[in-house]
Amino acid sequence: MHPALALRGLRDLEKEIVKALSSRGDGMHQSGVVARLPGRPSQSTVSRAMARLVAAGIVEKSGTTRNAAFRLTPAAAWFARPPHLRPPVPYDSARIGAYVPNRTRWLPDAAAEAMRVAAAGVAHRLDASTYSREIAERFLVDLSWASSHLEGNTYDYLDTEALLKYGQEAAGHDLAEATMILDHKNAIGLLLRLVGADVYASDFAFRLHALLMRDLISPEDLGRVRANDVPIGGSSYRPSASRPQLSEDLGALMWKAGQVQDPFEAGFLLLAGIAWLQAFVDGNKRLGRLLCNVPLLWAGLPPLSFVGVDRGDYLAAIVAFYELGDATPLADAIASGYARAAPSYAAAVATRRMPRGVEVRERPRVEGAVSALVAAALAGGPVDMNAFSAAFFADLPEEERRVLEASLREILKGLGPMNAVAWGVDEGRAEAFARKRDQGDFPDL
Repeated sequence: MHPALALRGLRDLEKEIVKALSSRGDGMHQSGVVARLPGRPSQSTVSRAMARLVAAGIVEKSGTTRNAAFRLTPAAAWFARPPHLRPPVPYDSARIGAYVPNRTRWLPDAAAEAMRVAAAGVAHRLDASTYSREIAERFLVDLSWASSHLEGNTYDYLDTEALLKYGQEAAGHDLAEATMILDHKNAIGLLLRLVGADVYASDFAFRLHALLMRDLISPEDLGRVRANDVPIGGSSYRPSASRPQLSEDLGALMWKAGQVQDPFEAGFLLLAGIAWLQAFVDGNKRLGRLLCNVPLLWAGLPPLSFVGVDRGDYLAAIVAFYELGDATPLADAIASGYARAAPSYAAAVATRRMPRGVEVRERPRVEGAVSALVAAALAGGPVDMNAFSAAFFADLPEEERRVLEASLREILKGLGPMNAVAWGVDEGRAEAFARKRDQGDFPDL
């Protein structure tokens, strides 16, 4: 665990040890540490606490056992100081400017692999628009709640669901909290309506920000790059106040994300990059949490809902990225949350299927195609799905033929005596077909 996160969970004695070591940057023997601790705990007690700090990457040890010296690791020494005592970290446009799509990586390999494994439950690819409709309702509630929660919103999940579905505000909550959640709903709605479109430009970020922050900031600041300083609570980071610089870097960030081939890397670039830029007067991290889903949804992958992401770890990780440029703790927090939440979306994709327009319109011909394919297969002839679809649906546009061919493959892979009635196929013929299919007789399926 990164020291920025590990420092948050220390016990009292461990906190006192860190405080003692903070007073001496050149290291200290354990006896010197003990002498500075209140209550003078025993050497053995301090040794055990010191060992935990070393294991957590907060303290480093040098020298032999008897003469060993202890000091805080560089990252721990940095974050052990309160934000106002840490050196100011100015905005550096090179952080985005030096990013080269498909060569530079902000998402560490371990986190990227964890996310890929979590998404592997999506056994088949769906076209982006169908996928977005399938998961829209759940994703809408999940991200609206989790993203608002990361901002300190006190609505629980069920209250959020009631507000989004039925317009029912929870008693005892500030009106601004309901507004925040409803703004998420509207912004996510735009995101889902545009799945598959070319949105990697500043204009899309402007529109999304306007929806996300309506009634929470001044109307003139909605979707407009700021030209004033913004304070960053709990951090020594000082973002730029130059509107031309921020506008240029926002455009560059959006463009570069659109060039990145790995959707997990592209999403992380948007998540961290939008937060780093702080291009708007407020709502920047919220905007990043929505935009990071563009590469995932557009690729037909489970979205990043932030359900399961610990708020304290997330905020500490963001600060580590701001101040030290270290993306590892943020990546770990995000990958951990994705690993917990993604399988539920994979299950939704596997069990819920929305019909596509051409399937409904061509229902009779789809039934005829299934019967013809089963007959051809049982007759022993090769099943060339591409050639069959091109001939059987020759009057349809190529895009619609591809949809129907994919639909036929899906039907034939699952066809059996118990579901044959759905396509007007005789149960006996369906059983014979399934037996030959399962023996590997139809490799083109």
